[in-house]
Order: sequence, then C-alpha cells, then structure tokens
Amino acid sequence: MQLGPLKRFDGATTLAQRLSLLTVLFLVPLAILLSTLTVYALRDIAFTEREVRGAVLLRAAWPAVVAPSGRGTAVLEEPARRLGVVDPLHAFAAAQPGNRAEAGAVLIGAIADASNLTLDRDLARFYLGDSAAVGLPGLWTAIARLDQVSALPADMTGRRQRLFSAYERLNAQAELLDQSLVKAAGHHHDAEVAALLEARRAALNLARADALSQREAVAAGARPDLTRLRAAATAAWDVSARQLHASVKQELDLLIIRFGVSLLIVAISVASAFALAFAIHRGITRRLDGLIAAMSRLIAGDLTVEVPHLDQRNEFGRIAETVLAFRESQLERAQLEQDAAAADRAKSVFLANISHEIRTPLNGVIGASSALSQTALAPEQRRMVDLIRASGRDVERLMSDILDVASLDAGDLKLELAAFDLVETIEDAIAPLRARAAEKGLSLRLDLNAQTEGRFEGDPARLSQVVGNLAANAVKFTEAGEVVVSIATLPTASPATRTLTVEVRDTGVGFDEALLPKLLEPFTQADGSLSRRYGGGGLGLPICKAIVELLGGTLEAHSKRGVGSLFRFTVPLRVATTAAPVAANALTERPARVLLVEDHEVNRAVVELLLAPLGVELVMACDGQEGIEAFEGDRFDLVLMDMQMPRVDGLAATRRLRDIEAARGEGRTPIVMLTANIGPEHQLAALAAGADAHLAKPIDRERLWNVVIGSAQAA
Repeated sequence: MQLGPLKRFDGATTLAQRLSLLTVLFLVPLAILLSTLTVYALRDIAFTEREVRGAVLLRAAWPAVVAPSGRGTAVLEEPARRLGVVDPLHAFAAAQPGNRAEAGAVLIGAIADASNLTLDRDLARFYLGDSAAVGLPGLWTAIARLDQVSALPADMTGRRQRLFSAYERLNAQAELLDQSLVKAAGHHHDAEVAALLEARRAALNLARADALSQREAVAAGARPDLTRLRAAATAAWDVSARQLHASVKQELDLLIIRFGVSLLIVAISVASAFALAFAIHRGITRRLDGLIAAMSRLIAGDLTVEVPHLDQRNEFGRIAETVLAFRESQLERAQLEQDAAAADRAKSVFLANISHEIRTPLNGVIGASSALSQTALAPEQRRMVDLIRASGRDVERLMSDILDVASLDAGDLKLELAAFDLVETIEDAIAPLRARAAEKGLSLRLDLNAQTEGRFEGDPARLSQVVGNLAANAVKFTEAGEVVVSIATLPTASPATRTLTVEVRDTGVGFDEALLPKLLEPFTQADGSLSRRYGGGGLGLPICKAIVELLGGTLEAHSKRGVGSLFRFTVPLRVATTAAPVAANALTERPARVLLVEDHEVNRAVVELLLAPLGVELVMACDGQEGIEAFEGDRFDLVLMDMQMPRVDGLAATRRLRDIEAARGEGRTPIVMLTANIGPEHQLAALAAGADAHLAKPIDRERLWNVVIGSAQAA
C-alpha cells in the first residue's frame, strides 16, 4: 500500500494549512471563553432549578407535616424521588404519632439540604432555620412536644419538670424565630412582603404569649390550647415558603433569559467565524477535512466509512485511493481477527468441556485403582494395578498440560504458594515413572545433596509438574542406560532463601541443540518420526519453561543426538517457617463425619473406597438439594461438594449451607469442592460461594486423606 500521496501537498494545500492555522488561532481563545461562560451558566441554571424544585416541595410538604398521621404523603412521592429524599419521606410516613413532628422536621431539613436552600441567601435561614432543629420546623416540634407532655397524668412524677422544660424549649424556639423575622422584615427589598412578615411575627408573638400564659394551669393538670400558635406557625410557613419559591423562580427565569442571550451571541460569533473560514478555505480544507475524518474513523475502527473524492483526478483523488486501500486492508485484518477470536472461544469451550468429561470417568479409574492398591494383591495383580494408575496419571497429565497451554495463551497461569517438603515432593513427582522405567530396564535414580532436606516455601504442585514432565520425557526417549534426577539447594546472600537446581539427565536418543527453540513451542517435537515413534502431545517442555519463568527461574538444555540429554532449571525458594502437616495416616480420636454431595455414581463409589481405610462415617447425597436437606438435619465435620450437578449445583448448595450455619449461629464447617472443573475461574467462584478449598478430579488419595483428617482433628 502506497502512503506517499498523503505526504505530498502542492502550493494550494500549503496555503490552506497556513490560513487554517490563523483561523484556529483566532477561534481557540474565543471558543475557550464562550465554552467557559456556557458551562458556568448551565451550572447556575441547574443549581437554581434544583432550588426551585426544593422550594415547591417545601410548600407541599408542610401540610403533610401538620396533617394527621397517615395522610398527605402520596403526592410527595414523585417530587421527593426526583430530589433524592425518598428515604426521609418514607421515614416520616412511617413515624408514630408521637414522633411525627420530629420526623417532619427531619424531612424539611433533608429537602433543604438536597435542594441547596440552607445557604444564607434570600434569608433562607428564616424560612428553614440553620438545621431541622430550629426555625419553623423546630417550633412545630416544640409545640408537638408540649402537647405530648401535657397529656401525661397530672400526678405523674416528674411531669411538672418535663412540662416546664417543654415550655422553655417552645419559648426558645419562638425567640429564635422572632429574631429571624425581625431580620427578614428589615432587609427584604419588597415593602409589602416586609409588612406581611411583620404581621406574621406579631401573630406568632401573640400566640406564644397566649401559650405561655397557660403554663401554670397546664402544670395543674389542664390541657394547653395551642390552636392559635399552630395556626400562626402554619401561616408564617405559608408566606415564607411562597416568598422563597417566588424568589428562586424569578432568579431561574433571569438565568434562562441570560443564557438564551449568551447562546445567541455564541451562535452569531461561531457562525461568523465559520463563515469566514469557509469563505477562505472552500474547495481545499473541506475536502481535506473529509479525507482526514475518513482516515480517523478508519483508525478508530469504523470500517464502514465512505471514502470521498475518489472521482477526482488530482492530489485529493490520489489521497482518497490511499485511504481506500487502507480501508480494504483493515477490513481483511478485522475478518482475520474475528476468525481468530471465534477459534479461541471455541477452543476454550472445547477444552473446558472435554476436561470435565474426561476427568469424571478418569476419577473412577485412578480412584478405584488407588483403593485397590491398598488391598492384598498378588505381585502380578499389583503390577497391573500400578500400570492402570500410571496410565491414568498420564492421561491426567496430558489434560492438565492442554489446559495449562490454554492458560498460557490467555495469560492466566497462576501460582499457589505453600510450605512443602522438597525431597518428598520430588520423590512423589517421579514415583509414577518407576514402574515404566523398570519395564524398559532403565535405572531411575534420585541424587540429593545434604541441604535438600527440610521444608521450603513455593508452589509444590508446579514444581512437581516440571520435574515430572522432564523425567517422563527422559524415560520415554531412553531405551537403555539410566535416567538421573539430581537436586541441589545452594545458599544465597540471605539465610532465608536458597537456590534450587534440578537436573534431569538421560542416556536416550538426544536431539540437536539447534532444535531447542522449536521444542519449546507447544505441540512440537524434535521431528515427525520421533512424534510417531514415541507419541505425546509436545506440550511438556513449553509448559515447563513457562512455569520455571513464573517461579522466577531459568530452564536450559544440552543434548547430543544418539548420546543423551540434560535439562537443568534453577528457581529461588524460601526456607519454610511453618511446621510439617499431620501425616495422612495419622489416627484421630473419633471417626470423622463426612457429607459427600456428588451426582455421579462412580465418583461416589471412588470416594467411599478411598476413605474406607480411615474409618470415616460417610453420608452421601446425589445432588445439591439432597445435600442441603442432609445438612439441615445433621452435623458434619467436613462437606465434599461436587460443582456441576442437577437441580441445585455445588455453588448454590454451598451458599445455602453457609446460610444454614448463620441461622443456627454455629461454627464454620469446612466445605471442599471435589470437582472436575479445575479452571482458575472455577476456583475463584468456589471461594466466593463460601468453599474453603478446591480439590481437582481425579482425586489424589493423600490430599483427600489430609483434608479429612485435618477436619476431624479441628472438630
């Protein structure tokens, strides 16, 4: 694709660019100024419009405050929702008769706060007070309090003191309101409104004096007559709220008018500037802008854009042809990306489904053979059982490798750090290969140095995976001689860390070292003949390299065709500070009570066989609903929960079990997901649902025993 025409401009284009620059230099300051003024105007309009809505709601809310309980709130629902004060309105509507006045004052205060009417502008503090506790709402609350206290029995202890306190509160609120009325009347610009405020002030003072004159009679047992005071307060609220509404409405109208004039000026200015720019640049910049806009939309991803000026036979036509060629290349690229994304999605779905479907029957094969290996067997029978277990582990390793490759592609390969015994981990990694090595007449040795003894912190599962893959390759590609796994831990500058070096050396077929980069690519072996002869998916080495790098180490290899190979990797480890876990065959004081929730019959039988040597009391449920019912009626030391089940799945069942525990008010029962869904998203979902751990199928007997014994001892 030729992009040269985009860079070639004749004299007319250069002149247009310079003129455009001058126009921009003129328009930018004007645009910034007008935009700033517009933003401020819109902000003031929005602010004042909210004040208007608040004033309207205040006028409508007062009749509800003074109305009998349960009346007058339905019409306030929608305006309160628009202003964001629905909760205070609902609290007021649900208030008891004795608390209705206080709730009404809180509602008035909330409306004032939400509508920005608590500022000392237009004497708003006279209308509302500094908070819900003073002003007219505060006076109404004091009236309600006096009415409640006066209704107490005349011979009640403390009634007189409460009554006088209520009168003092009433007088104080009225005094504050009187001062606000004086201020309002003295500063209001409208003489008619000022006179009206003075009249309301006089009426309130007369009503207050009348109420105070009844104090001794009320103290003797009479009921106060607060009718005049209530009427005066309501009248004062009506005139003040009406005046507040009129004031803010007038201000809003003025703002809208000013904004309209400003918009008109802006429109005239912008239109004049654009008319000038169009007159200067018509025929040049308009076409350039069209091409630039088309190219910008193409770069942004809009591949449906039409390319203008293709019919012209000048530099614009040549530029348009270049843009068209770019669009066609982007369309082709987008189609390729869609095809690749669809293939990735299909691959992920296929891998997840095939992993689950294969792991379920594989769990039966490995689990049953593990249980069978614990029984008394003839040597030939034990050999066959070991072959079954080894073959099952090979299938499991292949499935794990495939899923790990998918995780590598997605960048989701994770580490799980824990304390572990290094020698035991390495021995467990190569143990399944000993039978295969013996069949081929190979010597499989493990060499250790003295410093490898002890416990370290790292990811034992990933470390075992790397050693197992390298050792399995060595056994597979070696027909005679030996395979040696050497381990050494070397000190570092810090006494808390070690450098682990693992070497896997064989006397096998070897390969040319130039092929090593190719071997580190997924689904690749040294050559086609080796792949056909030895089988395998070609996934082990790429995964080993990725895991070693994730652990912070390096992997290297040396080989010679026909002589053998040596793979070496180094990773840093921390010296563990925690004690070793309880052995899997440790005795417990009583049999553990275990609830197994599993829909697959073979898997239930496998778990039963694996747990039989521990003597646990095992209760089995065929789906999540049965598991919930069993948990509701009994107590267990441990719950083993499958994830994918009919009726109620394992995640929903786990959440329900946690709810049952919360309702009982008892401790937390360990829940372990025992499932073929082993992806990181499945593990996170299990933990989010309330599970404590996640064990993958096929079931590892030792890990299962540790979980059961640990739960029994905790119980």
